[in-house]
Amino acid sequence: MSERANGSDTSTGWGSGSGSDGAHQLALRRAEEVFEDPDVARQWLSSPSLVLGLAIPLDLLNDRYGFRQVLKALAAIEHGIPP
Repeated sequence: MSERANGSDTSTGWGSGSGSDGAHQLALRRAEEVFEDPDVARQWLSSPSLVLGLAIPLDLLNDRYGFRQVLKALAAIEHGIPP
């Protein structure tokens, strides 16, 4: 059975027991890559983000949709795409 078929999606941090904890870790790792500084990454994740309509990224990591929005926001920041 595929990961998606059994409700597991390890590519997005969601699946067999990882839930939002896995999403938090993946988002933190991605933010650290984008900002190149762990402190700046943590600050961004815990502050309202213009790219996310002033939502706090950490607040969005409780479901797949929010997790994807955070990853898209980080990609936009990384590539200099304005909000």
